[in-house]
Amino acid sequence: MEERKGAFVSKVKIIFVRHGQTDQNLNFKEGEDLDQPLNQTGIKQLEQTRDELAEYHFDAIISSPLQRAYQSAEIINQKHNLEIHIEDDLREFDVGIISAEDWQKRFDIDYVNSDPDKENLKELFNRVYKVIDKIIKDYSGKTVLVVAHGGVQHAFYAYFNKLKWEGNMRISKTKNGEIKEYEMEKTYQLKSKYPNAFYRVSAKAIIMDNQKRVLMVQENYEDGDFDLPGGGIDHGEDFEQALRRELMEEVNFDQKINFNYQILGVETTFKSSRGLWLMNIICKIDFTKLPQFSAGKDSAVIKFFSKEELAKLNNIGAKIAYKWIFGDSNKKISYSEIPNNSKKEKNE
Repeated sequence: MEERKGAFVSKVKIIFVRHGQTDQNLNFKEGEDLDQPLNQTGIKQLEQTRDELAEYHFDAIISSPLQRAYQSAEIINQKHNLEIHIEDDLREFDVGIISAEDWQKRFDIDYVNSDPDKENLKELFNRVYKVIDKIIKDYSGKTVLVVAHGGVQHAFYAYFNKLKWEGNMRISKTKNGEIKEYEMEKTYQLKSKYPNAFYRVSAKAIIMDNQKRVLMVQENYEDGDFDLPGGGIDHGEDFEQALRRELMEEVNFDQKINFNYQILGVETTFKSSRGLWLMNIICKIDFTKLPQFSAGKDSAVIKFFSKEELAKLNNIGAKIAYKWIFGDSNKKISYSEIPNNSKKEKNE
């Protein structure tokens, strides 16, 4: 697990696809409809793109609202069966009906519109950059399919290649139905009132059996204390990926089993022995059928504890578990009775 000073790192892969051909693409002729459907050539192009992407795993599909893009996303989605999310800011560059020559000129960063009601290039790039920022932040550790337009793709190319906004930005041209792949790692600083604090963000799971007992883990490398299963979110992982990995390492969880989880809140503790502030994200996992668990490579003992048994455990992990399962989640934990030989932690 990589610990970083006051930071959260998000890594995302974006597969960008330009929509298939429309009649308008064949000829920039003044007076044509700007929101046209795919023509027969465009449909065939996207069927080929669909087949090329059939083996990809997508966590989300995001499309421009214009019908040529959404129709293209629907064709690709025939192999994935995901919900298609509409993002208005992925619409094409709003310049009105113009010629092909004028279209090229509009990508000059210093071009001045004669029509103030139409969009300029900086406005296009700004709105697309905001969409990209949101994708990177919301889909950490995931792969996202974006279906949009040639003009929008120029903004994607500029963003991921960190191009300066100067000259003509129509550099990376994209054919109808063409696939572009982008990856980005971005670091978000965590705000802390503790100077020089180091955060480890952990995923912690509440798992209960049909007798309302809670699963606790005694790890090999800890001080003999029981804790909720889970642990640190590694570099490049999202919350569920970390949760699944930790459950596999601690309780031999079968990765093929699906589950639903609900994030209940955050518990922040201080480990004085290591000088670290730790942020534990507490979630409750629900299974259709409770799996068989056993001690994994990182665990000495695993056990289901009743409410009464959990209350008798005098350590931080047990107190956190009791608070979020049986107690008042808004109440501060009292550490005054924790023995000195236990893990030396205290609540924020």
